[in-house]
Parts: sequence; C-alpha cells; structure tokens
Amino acid sequence: NAFMSYYWDEMSKEIGAEIEAIRWRGNTAGNTSTYLDECNGYEVQLCADPAVVQIVSTTVDATNVIAEMNKLFAGLLPAVQGKIKDLRYFVSSNVAAAFLQATYSYANANIPSVNGGFQLTWLGIKIVVAEGMSNNTMVLTLKDNLIYAFDGDNDAKVLKSVNLEDTVAEPILRTRVDLKMGFFYVNPAEIVFYSAGPCS
Repeated sequence: NAFMSYYWDEMSKEIGAEIEAIRWRGNTAGNTSTYLDECNGYEVQLCADPAVVQIVSTTVDATNVIAEMNKLFAGLLPAVQGKIKDLRYFVSSNVAAAFLQATYSYANANIPSVNGGFQLTWLGIKIVVAEGMSNNTMVLTLKDNLIYAFDGDNDAKVLKSVNLEDTVAEPILRTRVDLKMGFFYVNPAEIVFYSAGPCS
C-alpha cells in the first residue's frame, strides 16, 4: 500500500545515510554506542597510515577553499597529477558549499551574465560531496583507490519488517536489516588526506 511504499523509501534513505556516515566517520574506538562503532571508516584509517599524504587542515570557507584544495593537488605524486579523468576530490558538505560560493562570487565579479549552472569540478577534477564526512575534510585520490565492499544478506529481503499489531496488538512496526560492509583503500602514497577530524 501507499504507506508501506513511503515507509520503505524512508527506511532506505536512513540506511543509506548511516552507511555513508560509517564510511567516513566510523570508529570502533569511538565509544559512542551508535552505529558509528560498527567499523572504522576512511577518516580513522587514513589518519593512522603514515604512507598517506597528510595535509594540515583549517576551517574552510569561501575565502580560502580554493587555496586549500590546491594544497591537496600539490601534495599528489607528480605521476598521479596528470590522471585528471580518474582523480576525485571527496569533500565534506561545508567544503562543497564554500567552493560553490567562491566560484559563484568570482564568476559574477569577472564574467557579467553568469548566474549559475556551476559544476562541481576543480582543475578538471570531479568533486564528490561526501555527506558522511566530518566538516573541513577532503580526500584527493584516484577514484579506484577507495574501495567500498557491501553485501546484503539475501539481497532481495535485506529489509525485513514485522507489524506487531498483527501479532501482539501493539501499534509498532519493527524493521531489521542484515548486511555486511567494509571500507578499504589501496596505494596510500596516491592519497592526500586533509582532515579536521581524528588526525587533529
């Protein structure tokens, strides 16, 4: 029915948001007693790896976002800098907002008639908004260096729901999700990490 369609849609969105948060901010030593304790995300892993290029972070805003993003590009191995089509900037939501404000302001000051339509790219490199990232966090690397493994147990029935009104006459809908996931990376020397999170 219409309600259950809405319910499944909302549940899927919530699960997706939680997985994205774990992907970046997961920390088994976090002692938060939340879903973020399930496994270590990229922020914890990259911070702990001395082979990853670490960039000292600051609070990112529209006045400094371009300079800060350029620091990541300068930190890349020269052999990787030319692989523009395969590179990705992964940025937190506040960095993406600052980037859009900076480029919009520049365009309007220097190119009359520009009023929008900006793409999230810098130096020809695609920018991916990683909504689960901590604020003021960025990663620049080849897109295949970050690996996301996911397995929904019995994929077609990964989301299970029981309406307790039908059994114990309580107006409660219980839902269970069984899945496995892991976040890994390769070629740490090709990864530049800019963090205001666990490394600070």
